Amino acid sequence: MLCLLAPLAAEPLVLVHLNDWHGQLEPSRDAAGRDRAGIAQLATYVRQEREAAPGRVLLLHAGDELSRGGPLTAWFGGALDFEILRQLGCAAFTPGNGEWYFATGRLQHLANTGGVPWLHANVLRGDGRPVFEPTLRLTVAGRRIGVLGLGFARMEHPAVRGLRWRDPVETAREWVPRLRPEVDLLIVLSHLGLPADRALATAVSGIDLIVGGHTHTLLATPQVVSHNDGQTVIAQAGEHGDVGRLELDQAAGRWAIRGGAAALDPALPPDPAITALLAPRQAELAAPLAVCRQAVPHPATGHSPLAHLVAEALRWAAQTPLALIDRGVVNGGLAAGPVTRRRIAELHPWGNAVLRVRATAGQVRSALAQPEVVAAGGRLGTTAAGEGCLLLDGRAVADETPLELAIGDFCCGNSPTLRDLPATATGLTVDHAFADYLQRPGVLR
Repeated sequence: MLCLLAPLAAEPLVLVHLNDWHGQLEPSRDAAGRDRAGIAQLATYVRQEREAAPGRVLLLHAGDELSRGGPLTAWFGGALDFEILRQLGCAAFTPGNGEWYFATGRLQHLANTGGVPWLHANVLRGDGRPVFEPTLRLTVAGRRIGVLGLGFARMEHPAVRGLRWRDPVETAREWVPRLRPEVDLLIVLSHLGLPADRALATAVSGIDLIVGGHTHTLLATPQVVSHNDGQTVIAQAGEHGDVGRLELDQAAGRWAIRGGAAALDPALPPDPAITALLAPRQAELAAPLAVCRQAVPHPATGHSPLAHLVAEALRWAAQTPLALIDRGVVNGGLAAGPVTRRRIAELHPWGNAVLRVRATAGQVRSALAQPEVVAAGGRLGTTAAGEGCLLLDGRAVADETPLELAIGDFCCGNSPTLRDLPATATGLTVDHAFADYLQRPGVLR
């Protein structure tokens, strides 16, 4: 059993929790014009809580830290987020549906190197083993605590090929009886959403508290689901800039849980250590890489000069004669003026991996028939007989011709003709390959 904090059993536990920050590490202003706190303000809040209740504070994160992330999250692949969460003493994280978009290998790397335990019991490998540890046992202020991770993944997404999702109620019915005899407090760290959390609390007894995410619900007061042998409390802390705080007292074998969630005060002073950690990364993102002398648009339909430029970057970076990309992974166009890494991270906040794939010209031709696929180095044309064909450097290529191409992993996974072909990782990501490409002389005019 892992003992994190010294026992102070007579006083209440303090649980600080967050969810759905979506990598927004910096202060911002939301669509309603409200100022939102950043991660450095959160660090101050957590430090103040730990000073007020030494040895009694537990910090949990209920998922969606990476998806649609801000530039600092996108460019550094989530590593900065988990370094900060480690410094804040986050005891556990359960990946949200947005995390799975970043491919299992990258998530496992973050889980193995970030210093924060990842918990998830109901996304499984093909052999039935969970991708991450299902549970965590720890002791805080003399209380034995068990945490079970449950979540939601969009199994149709290309990044989760080869995995399967298990019903969370069925999963909880397996794990809760195992944990319950060993702990004083049983928490489900959930990225299922509030309706599913309520269904879980109703269906599975023995859960004291569900700390949830996914629906971005700001519960100023926790919800309570009563059942025959007691009750389950459900908490959720909105989204980026919000934080939850609960006090938990145990008496006569029952837990009294009070508190709720609210917007974090954006006027809180930023934590100096976290500010110092962010500063050099912010400077790296702000440095101009190139100058765009004229805008490069990315219209919603039709030809996209910017998506084509990104595909050219993949072709150059992977040194292949052909490259494909899904135009949907490019957000907005490039305006005239300096181009920074921050802007590139805004254009492509997904960090999609670049793969090399061996395919036939016919398979590539079928992939290009999808309107969202953009190519560099080749295009669809017609033969003299009027039939569709693949053109490379303006010349028709027979369908059986073998080709090597570079392709973004999302585009590959979305293509029925390419998704099952053997693929080799290049070690590149779309955003970093594009940044390197833009620094070549003559690319931007």
